[in-house]
Amino acid sequence: MALKVNISDTSIYVKEGQVKMVYLFMSLDGGINEENLVRFNQLTNEMEILGDSREKVIVECEKILGKTFDKEDRIGLIYQSIFNWGKSNKETEKIQSLWLLVDSAFFGGIYTSDEKRILRNLSRDWEIEDNVAVLLEMEDTAETILELEKHREWLKTTNYPYDYIRSYDDELEKNKKELVENISLIVCIG
Repeated sequence: MALKVNISDTSIYVKEGQVKMVYLFMSLDGGINEENLVRFNQLTNEMEILGDSREKVIVECEKILGKTFDKEDRIGLIYQSIFNWGKSNKETEKIQSLWLLVDSAFFGGIYTSDEKRILRNLSRDWEIEDNVAVLLEMEDTAETILELEKHREWLKTTNYPYDYIRSYDDELEKNKKELVENISLIVCIG
């Protein structure tokens, strides 16, 4: 899904923390697969965390993950690490981080109960103002965008005329952009 919101005003330190959060979050199911790695590389490119900095993030995250005993311990350690990286951030940075995690959760197409539990706890424990409304809006937006993407893929398999498909696809893309703009507003308002 990979939705880009404005993160240009965020310091490199915060951005590195955010990509660490995403990397750990994507490893909840036991590790980073090829699809996760592609998404992670895309995100680090967007956030201009490249080369040695990207490798440093991966090494640090893998070191943390290497300390886990089992799935339950892994979930706890991932939560604690993400919480610690975000707790001292400004409100807008916490909301940016939360969105990056929501986006990552929906990226694979399945929003698991472990992901949902971690995100709800983070939104509460980071003391994000109106945390319930913010997270629910993010979840609804991510789910809607995922459905729009599925519909776009389905549309490509139909026998409709090209002009019809093109105009319908343009409308779906417009709707997606509006949803991303709404999330960007939530992030900016913080």
